[in-house]
Amino acid sequence: MWDSLRQLSAIQTSDQVIQKELASLAPKGDPEPFWTADHVLLMENGEYLIYRFRHGYNNGTLDHLFLAHGSDGRWYYSTYHFCNHMAGVMGMPKPISIADFASTYSAREFDGKSDVCLKRTHEP
Repeated sequence: MWDSLRQLSAIQTSDQVIQKELASLAPKGDPEPFWTADHVLLMENGEYLIYRFRHGYNNGTLDHLFLAHGSDGRWYYSTYHFCNHMAGVMGMPKPISIADFASTYSAREFDGKSDVCLKRTHEP
């Protein structure tokens, strides 16, 4: 978890990988544009989350952990089961905003440093 937080803290929107992913997710007349990429989730209103996700082993402990830094400057976490490569949300409707994403996928805001992000937000 701490490595993921450090990595997310170091990523800037000017990073080429992030810019490339954002550009690939931008609507281009496709009625159902993709909103998930390897490092970025793009919302309908243009907000985005730069994220890391750990898929667990479903052994009863904290199995899955999603950590993200939003374009709104806030940190988010969720224990929702997104599955590997965000397969659990591919094909789902694109969230309108980060707030909509948070509501749908049990994401909670946190300070980006503490172990508060290890508390369950979603029951398996």
